[in-house]
Amino acid sequence: MPDARLPRSRHVVTSLTAALVLLVATACGGPTPPPSNVSTDASRAVSAEIGRDGGELETTAADGTRYHLEVPPGALLARTTLTMVPVTAIADFPAAAGVAAGVDLGPDGLTLFVPTILTVEPNAGVDGLVGFAYEGDGEGLHLEPSFADGGVATFRLSSFSGYGLGAFTFAEIQSLPVPSDAGVAARQALALLVAGGGDLDAEAVALILLVWYVDGLAPLLALAEVDPGLSDAVYLRAETEFLQWFDALFSFDLYFAPPVLGDLLASERDAARSSLAAALRRGFEVHNDACLATADAGTALGHAYQAARFALAATSLNLDEPALFLDREYLWSQYCLTVAIDTVDFPDTLRPGDTGVLELTGAYRLGDGPVSFDPPLRYRVAFQGGGGFADLTGTANAFGAYVVDVTWPALADTLTLLVEACFDWEGGLVLSDADVCTETTIERTPAEEEEPSLTVFASAGGVVNAYLNVSSNPPATPYSVLDQDSASLGPPNPGSFDLDLSASGSGSAAGAAGSSRATVVGDAGLVVGASGATFTMSVDVFARGSMSSTPPSDEAAAVGFGSASGGMTVVVEGTSASYTLNVVITYDAPLAPGSDGARVTLGNIVDEKDIRSSTSVVRSGILPPGTYSFGAELVAEAGFYANPSPDYGDLFNWPETLNATMEVTFSVSQ
Repeated sequence: MPDARLPRSRHVVTSLTAALVLLVATACGGPTPPPSNVSTDASRAVSAEIGRDGGELETTAADGTRYHLEVPPGALLARTTLTMVPVTAIADFPAAAGVAAGVDLGPDGLTLFVPTILTVEPNAGVDGLVGFAYEGDGEGLHLEPSFADGGVATFRLSSFSGYGLGAFTFAEIQSLPVPSDAGVAARQALALLVAGGGDLDAEAVALILLVWYVDGLAPLLALAEVDPGLSDAVYLRAETEFLQWFDALFSFDLYFAPPVLGDLLASERDAARSSLAAALRRGFEVHNDACLATADAGTALGHAYQAARFALAATSLNLDEPALFLDREYLWSQYCLTVAIDTVDFPDTLRPGDTGVLELTGAYRLGDGPVSFDPPLRYRVAFQGGGGFADLTGTANAFGAYVVDVTWPALADTLTLLVEACFDWEGGLVLSDADVCTETTIERTPAEEEEPSLTVFASAGGVVNAYLNVSSNPPATPYSVLDQDSASLGPPNPGSFDLDLSASGSGSAAGAAGSSRATVVGDAGLVVGASGATFTMSVDVFARGSMSSTPPSDEAAAVGFGSASGGMTVVVEGTSASYTLNVVITYDAPLAPGSDGARVTLGNIVDEKDIRSSTSVVRSGILPPGTYSFGAELVAEAGFYANPSPDYGDLFNWPETLNATMEVTFSVSQ
């Protein structure tokens, strides 16, 4: 029945002989199919950057066929942008019915170190369909093992290319060219066994795998083992072949209970592992030595990249063990590229809920060469001890510094940070799991709560001025006496000081005679204790000015002026402080308009000014952390002014005598 579709039956192309015919023909170098052009539906293409943690891609073709790609952790050594696009047709496709389903995966030839699962789910199901694969633009099209279950076909991938399903007739299968590559020929033979349906023959599968090993895998491994530095492409081909052979051995062994392929091919399996391990070790050594011996930084980095890939491949292939002379610890101890965190700056005054700035500096070095910051190190700051807090990640700046705000979780009694710095290849390998990384731990316990503190500085002073002034022609010389005093004190020497000032003046000229006087008497003190400070001041200011005779027309004045002031500066730290303020001012006569009044100030909290009569200023409250200046000033001015200019109005309407007092108490406590 030459036009019949391939049934799900073991009676068609399932015999060991039929499968082996396809393999044996490889020795004769069968014909290679001509290149085919692949048509895709770009409107349904999807892509994603996936790294060592794995990920997924999914798309649906116009006919409803669903494609799902599951990349497991460890399948990729580097962050890679993966693409998936449905295939609509392939020129010169060997099945007349055309492509039943197909998807092109990129980048073409990408190595997958852990089998990646591609599922294809056509609307019409998968009965009678056989898997196929191709490279590039349809080159090397061949049958590929796919496993059908519940209307879904599953491919296990060790590298990227194109994959799909076709409805082949028996005659079309017979006319397929025999692949010249032993591995491709073996996978095509395995695909035919699976497509035949029914129970698989363990010996048939083992024989196909054995021929594959002898004619394909072993020669590639031997070539890669001798000199992997000759061409990395030689090694990469051997690596992919190894992955495909091992996955076929594993996946087909799942059909047998108990598994038997591992026993039947144990010596080949162990020899392949040993040979690939030797190739990996040799490849690492070749590039690592070149990295150490090369003066040019760019060239050295290229060799460092390749050496790292060999070492990471050993880890991903589970070959990094001492028995294979490829143990991970030894390889990385010899690696030409090293990373160091040079400085860690993080405050030790934080408590839960606080935020602090973490500053890190680090660099990498190639061999004994100078430190370098380009490309920058990649940092990860992880909170230890649970809580589900996300890691902080970023890269250093051009000077090798990484700065990040770290908030201490409010419910955490202690803070432990794991800081990891890794060399990060631009768009290349992600060297994680402490491969080419270094790490340090930061631990903090809550800082003691800062006790509130006060810093105080107090001062007091006074000034008096008494004078007689008579305008005449020629003018008389005024007589005046000035007396002033001031003092200051503060921690650690609290105490008090006295004010005792006086001045007087008398004289006569041009028919005028008079006298004036001013006095300041009082004291001020400061007491500083463990929990606060108190400033006190008590002053009495007296002023007098009188004239026994006045000139008939000239201006004349006899004036007494006195003032006293005091206060202190307070610096509140750690927490708020409380304060009380009590100032009592008395005047025995109103202060003249021409004089400045008394004043009481406390930072921007209290500002009572131009006080001209008896009053009290009483305040209390809270002082938040900060610096505050407190001050109190008392003024008394008295005297007589004869023949003032009309322009002055009542400016000189002074009392002849004035006595003023001020009592001040200002306290600050923690």
